[in-house]
Amino acid sequence: MMEALVGSISNAMLGSFQQQPDIARMIKTEPRSRPVFERFIARQQAKTAATIKANLPGMVDAMSNAYARRFTEAQLKEMQTFFETPTGRVYVAQSMTIMSDPDVAAWQAKVQSESIATLGTDAKEFVQELMALAPAKEAKQ
Repeated sequence: MMEALVGSISNAMLGSFQQQPDIARMIKTEPRSRPVFERFIARQQAKTAATIKANLPGMVDAMSNAYARRFTEAQLKEMQTFFETPTGRVYVAQSMTIMSDPDVAAWQAKVQSESIATLGTDAKEFVQELMALAPAKEAKQ
């Protein structure tokens, strides 16, 4: 399950980075950049896996609380009954891998790429807004 989750996150990250024009151009025009990029992705995958593994107990607690808020005890028992069926076991085994399906991964990469594309401008605007507050604060003192 953890491998599927890390794989999904990594595939989305990889797709997002590869869609960045500067990175795509560098990988295409400078052959030595591909191994550097691949090492970066491998390091990020390892860090993500370690972070998820270290935080897995907290995720179990959080998920337990989330399910308890959303479902009655009777509904949870019905789900358990379903998960004990052959179809339920297949669903549980495959559900995490759905996020790494090529169509889902492509969608995630597209959304992340769009988000990253505006991040620089948004960050600049944020810093400008903060800087605009500094003189007003100093003037009041």
